[in-house]
Amino acid sequence: MNEVALKFLQRLARGEELLDVRAPIEFAAGHFPGTFNLPLLNNEERAAVGTAYKQEGADAALRLGQQLVAGEVRQSRVDAWINFLSDRPNAKICCFRGGLRSQLVQAELRKHGIDREIIPGGYKALRQASVDILAKFDLPIMVLGGLTGSGKTELLASQTHLDLEAAAEHRGSAFGARGLTSPHQAVFENRVALQILRASSHSNPIWIEDESRTIGRLVLPPHLFQRMQEAKLAVIEVPRTERAQRLTRQYLQEMFAAEDGARPNEARLREIQFSLNSKLQQLQKRLGGLETQRLSEQLAESIRGFALSGEFACFWTWVERLLEVYYDPMYLRHLDQNRDRIVFRGNHEEWKTWSRSPRV
Repeated sequence: MNEVALKFLQRLARGEELLDVRAPIEFAAGHFPGTFNLPLLNNEERAAVGTAYKQEGADAALRLGQQLVAGEVRQSRVDAWINFLSDRPNAKICCFRGGLRSQLVQAELRKHGIDREIIPGGYKALRQASVDILAKFDLPIMVLGGLTGSGKTELLASQTHLDLEAAAEHRGSAFGARGLTSPHQAVFENRVALQILRASSHSNPIWIEDESRTIGRLVLPPHLFQRMQEAKLAVIEVPRTERAQRLTRQYLQEMFAAEDGARPNEARLREIQFSLNSKLQQLQKRLGGLETQRLSEQLAESIRGFALSGEFACFWTWVERLLEVYYDPMYLRHLDQNRDRIVFRGNHEEWKTWSRSPRV
């Protein structure tokens, strides 16, 4: 592993920040927490300079870049770099390979009395160090399982843990997307790598919530997933009714962005009903047409009740049915297949007591 790049990742894991001067399209495809994108060239400028480089060579590309980033455009970018770095004395500069773009920004900043280090090898070196961390992860781990809605995420907040769902911006179920889009695979993996670095400073086993190979459209790093499949498993047991109520709070109240008793407008209701029905249709292959229709009708009834009262309790029966016919059977099969790994079963309070000295 590149020890220099690893050292910089450890700094990021401790909360240091990084000025990334790559184009926005590069940054979106892969970056680390704590890095801020203030590009030397925007996407269009980068494409034009790249074409000039291929057709006419490095000197022509450099001249074009200087022409494109001149005058007020240049000054606005320099000002943005200075403003970012002014209260971040430890922040470094990064481009893709730690080459010309970083050097140009560094030279411009020196004209204004700011001298900052360049990340050797740039993002490419940091990314490779991230891949190495994920491939060689060997810290002791425990997996926390339980039927959907058991409150596993809340329990893990008090433990040394990896939060894979937070890294994925997804709750790991068909209804679990937290935003309109998921991060790129590399961004997800980089987030997990920094979580591992932070967790490695603790002596306790690292807890990880039981997940399938995919979270939304993202894939767990193979070595990490294999470790999870081999780890001991603690199972939280919570009644279905309680789980349905928790899921209603976590998913639907967030989706409606409303407090209990606050009735949303009709347009918002139609939007939410369409979204939930669309997700139901994605489950039809497993549920079957008849059950999907039944759930859709039950959802419509819940929506009507909610429109009149604003009470989220109107959804409890629908969510409970969804757990009964879709989520619970799948996870119960998973637990049966992994029964030899189970070292604990119990409720929240029992797990809190047991987890103080778990058997890895």
